[in-house]
Amino acid sequence: MNQLSKILIGVCLSITSLVLCSSPINPTEERVADLVAKLKQVRSFTENDVRRVVAHAAAADRSVMFIHIDWAPMEPQRTEFAKFSLACQTKAPTDDILFHYVDCTPISFKGYRPLRALPGWKKLEQERNGSSLVHAWGEIIWLDHGRVIQAERILDFESTAELLTFTETVFSRPDKG
Repeated sequence: MNQLSKILIGVCLSITSLVLCSSPINPTEERVADLVAKLKQVRSFTENDVRRVVAHAAAADRSVMFIHIDWAPMEPQRTEFAKFSLACQTKAPTDDILFHYVDCTPISFKGYRPLRALPGWKKLEQERNGSSLVHAWGEIIWLDHGRVIQAERILDFESTAELLTFTETVFSRPDKG
């Protein structure tokens, strides 16, 4: 099985969930550009569309969701997510981490209900003095067995390597949250 065939892109009502397993740690510009082009095509049209992707992420043992909002400039964040998800495949080719690109545009003015319904979401908001976990900055949400254990802006990491190390740390914490 070649590396690109290990990237499964499932489209359900124009929503793409990205499942990644194995690929080069320093993906080529061409592979990143190809994935970015595919991610640009991801669209959610209703709150139910978003719920389906979030439910798929929550059903996995470990997931990483990238939160996309159409009305916010997302090109640098989308590119970083592509680099991160491709690099993660090689760093830990046997890890079963599901990567989801979630277009939350239909719920951005509705309080992000499908996300806020996830276990652990409200706890993280409380730890951040009640501040929302999503601010349209290209946030990444880490889930462990359907529970939100971390949320950060993708561009707060100086490099893909730093993001990979952070992800390893998040998923290896005994309390996971």
